[in-house]
Amino acid sequence: MAKLFLFSSYLTRNNKKLIKKTNLLRLLLLLGFLVNSILASAQRVYDNATGDNEWRNNGNWVGAPFINGDSRGKFNAGGNITVTGGNVRISQMIFPDAGGVISYTFSGNQITLNGFYGTQPIQINKIGQVVTFNNPFVWNATGTAKTSERVWKFVKKQSILTFNNSLKLQSAEPFRVEANNIGNDQTQLNFNHSLIGTGPIK
Repeated sequence: MAKLFLFSSYLTRNNKKLIKKTNLLRLLLLLGFLVNSILASAQRVYDNATGDNEWRNNGNWVGAPFINGDSRGKFNAGGNITVTGGNVRISQMIFPDAGGVISYTFSGNQITLNGFYGTQPIQINKIGQVVTFNNPFVWNATGTAKTSERVWKFVKKQSILTFNNSLKLQSAEPFRVEANNIGNDQTQLNFNHSLIGTGPIK
């Protein structure tokens, strides 16, 4: 009986240790998930600090690395922005008023916008701001963008958004285009190439 009691006590102690280790592992996994979620949802700023106009250069982003995932991007630097060395993915593209510039021209490889974070995947904030995509562009809703409609937003007047290459709708989930100032020559959305794929635009 003494041996059986000792063996039972040994199992109880080890079970408690195992439970503690399991709980610790669960806590670490949860913390890792939360940290990754916060990093992904955080807004990163493109400032073109190196001056080479390259999206995939870590040195051009505050809080590197460059965005190629479900992160939100704010573009403080404008002019020509080139995507080379592969396609990229982004959750939200914000073109700011304060700290922003008038003209942005993207070229090179494909950009996929997914709206994973941010209810306005494209947000044009400055009067007279012009955003032009000369590279292929894809809308592919993921995450909550599949259940909550996203808005491409013209916040101020005389803004122009132009696609000089293909815009591919790769998602059954729609996006809606909204402008605060609508009138003759006030706001423009131009499709100068091809609108391909399937999916609604409102």
